[in-house]
Amino acid sequence: MIQPLKIGDTIPEILRGLPLEVINHKNGQRNTKLNDFKNKLIILDFWGRSCAPCIKALPKLDNLNTIFEDEVIILPISDFNSESELKSTLARFKIQTQSIHGLENKTLLKYFPHQLQPHLVWIDKDWRIRSITTSEYVTATNISRLLNGLSADWPSKQDVLDYNSLMPIISINVPERAKPEHFLYSVFTTHLKGISPRNGKVTDSITQATTTTYYNMRLLSFIQMALDYKVGAPVEQFDLQVKDKSTLIMDKGENYSEWAIDNTYCYSIRLPIQTTPKLTQILIQQDLIKWISLLGLSVKKVRVANKNNQWKYLVTENNN
Repeated sequence: MIQPLKIGDTIPEILRGLPLEVINHKNGQRNTKLNDFKNKLIILDFWGRSCAPCIKALPKLDNLNTIFEDEVIILPISDFNSESELKSTLARFKIQTQSIHGLENKTLLKYFPHQLQPHLVWIDKDWRIRSITTSEYVTATNISRLLNGLSADWPSKQDVLDYNSLMPIISINVPERAKPEHFLYSVFTTHLKGISPRNGKVTDSITQATTTTYYNMRLLSFIQMALDYKVGAPVEQFDLQVKDKSTLIMDKGENYSEWAIDNTYCYSIRLPIQTTPKLTQILIQQDLIKWISLLGLSVKKVRVANKNNQWKYLVTENNN
């Protein structure tokens, strides 16, 4: 079983002798191997047909190959499995290159798995992996640094290979190394069973963020909050011009706990700690109107034509 290689590992003998299908070899060869470049700094450039930065970087890498011809080999490894596909792509982007180009190699990808391209692996003359980067760090200065025996003092590229894109971005199952420094979001969910925490804002001084959450509230409360930033209005204050009112108002005699499971919601928003109370209010109101709209409702506040000059919350069905 092939074990992926990382910075500091030594390239095994079996990989050094692995046949690599190539084009543009100066001797007309159809295959090469890493052993053909021993005593050189080898940079493997994994790139793909849909990676614009990869393609734009090829002329620069080709030029560096010429400058450091006696000491360095930059070997682009594409995701094409045919010579004609690779050549037509280079021609389409008007890339004229003298460099050797490798076709897709499944075994090589097992040794150097990655999610993001470009993905460049730096292998020194002693067959040790010194760095893994994007193409922007492949410069004459950085190449000279390694050739002179100095350390790679630039950031290393780290792909999260086990990230599950089917999980929500706010899931606690996001790999620890993939979690962003600042984590801001809003979320609207259906009823959460078995919980009754306090509504309101919580401040986290460590992450420098505040989280404002409302649990298992009826939709009418969220509608009032979106329009007035308060809750508690009687049902009579809502003008419900909808076909089915049962999702908004519980029928007489119905058990609330049973009705609530299908008809109450939770909302949470996480904001930077420096967000002012007024801006927090505005953001929550705007956000709730969006979420309510996604549930198929349009809401607005209208004045009632009576002597008391009262307001009502008008709820209609939208066309989404």
